[in-house]
Amino acid sequence: MAPQKDSRLRIKRRSEGERSTASPRTGNREQQFKNAGERSLQRYRSAYEELAKV
Repeated sequence: MAPQKDSRLRIKRRSEGERSTASPRTGNREQQFKNAGERSLQRYRSAYEELAKV
């Protein structure tokens, strides 16, 4: 039998004075925009190909 997944989201507990900080996937903002643009273009192309089949 496969182990069951936890149904609850587990969030690491922090001490009272500790603050969380944002951590981007890549440190370079330009690279983030480039990656987002590439993903958007890929979704557009795949949707266009699906429409072309009809």
